[in-house]
Amino acid sequence: MTNRIKSYIALATLALSIAAPLCAQDKVFPAAPIPTQIATAKTAFISFAAEGTYIDDARDYNALYAALTTWGHYQLTARPADAELIFKVQRTAAVSPLSLSVQIIDRATGVILWTISEPFTNEPIITEANKEKSVAATVGAVIGDLKVLAQPNATATSPLPPPKKKK
Repeated sequence: MTNRIKSYIALATLALSIAAPLCAQDKVFPAAPIPTQIATAKTAFISFAAEGTYIDDARDYNALYAALTTWGHYQLTARPADAELIFKVQRTAAVSPLSLSVQIIDRATGVILWTISEPFTNEPIITEANKEKSVAATVGAVIGDLKVLAQPNATATSPLPPPKKKK
């Protein structure tokens, strides 16, 4: 082996020995800004994307509509064309636990700006009173998330480290 090849091998080994520990460290990314439309929009339309039992989905829709009306941050519209944002509401059972998902869509572009997903409580939901309690708590959590997103200059406040590479 020539000296030149030995030098390249030594240099490559040195570079890898320095770079490997740096790549293995968890990095925390800085908080990215939340799309400004969520904070600046004045009007919103609620889209009802029923996938399950109509009664349960309608309960979710009605509870969210009431909570958004009470909060008063957005004027709710009867037509999507009159709104700046569309909140697409649906139950998601594709993953456990059953959750209430709200996609926030920019009406002008059709782009999904953000998705909020909150699980329903794990208590047995047998009686109507328990169903109402579970929906109220879940919608309350969704509104809490939305209030954080709707703050001026909001950022994704819980940055996550990148996934670890499998060896």
